[in-house]
Amino acid sequence: MKSRWLSPALEGPMISRKGQSIMPAVIDFSDFDSSRRLMALPVEALKPPVSNELRGFGLPAGSLDLPFSNLILCSSPIAQSFFLPQMERARDHTQRDVMLVRAGLAPEILNPVFVDVAMTLPSGPITLTDLIFTRLRDGSLWLSPVGRGAHLEIRPDGLALRTTPPFLTDFERSDGVCRAAAEIVQLTW
Repeated sequence: MKSRWLSPALEGPMISRKGQSIMPAVIDFSDFDSSRRLMALPVEALKPPVSNELRGFGLPAGSLDLPFSNLILCSSPIAQSFFLPQMERARDHTQRDVMLVRAGLAPEILNPVFVDVAMTLPSGPITLTDLIFTRLRDGSLWLSPVGRGAHLEIRPDGLALRTTPPFLTDFERSDGVCRAAAEIVQLTW
């Protein structure tokens, strides 16, 4: 399985990690369909210095391998959790977390945007489904469950599982979900 650069930046400082010299990644999502453009939301929070297009495992075309975040990021216009077995296979084979953004054909206009995550914790592998983007007032991006459950913070070093919500009230939660939904609509229309 070969990876290739996806729109590497032609200017900017070189970044070195473990003896590797690489250039910061610049990904222009504007030419992609609406489900692929949604990948810009977590990519902005991850700030990856490099990304590689990942092929294989049966994941959607255009999936990104973000090695500095230990994450595989993909998106699909299929609104249902169709790719869970493929995500788990990719997680088990690569030892990376896998995030799939499910957009439907009209993200946040007609179809809610959900996120599925397959990740490995010290206690073993776990798969979380039907998470929603939440943008807090401080600018941080989170994945929150529709009901109760674990929350995931999207950080430059990857996904961080949190058992307590990043908000105190239902109003703060609603505000964060609406803020993220507005960003999604701007990205896709």
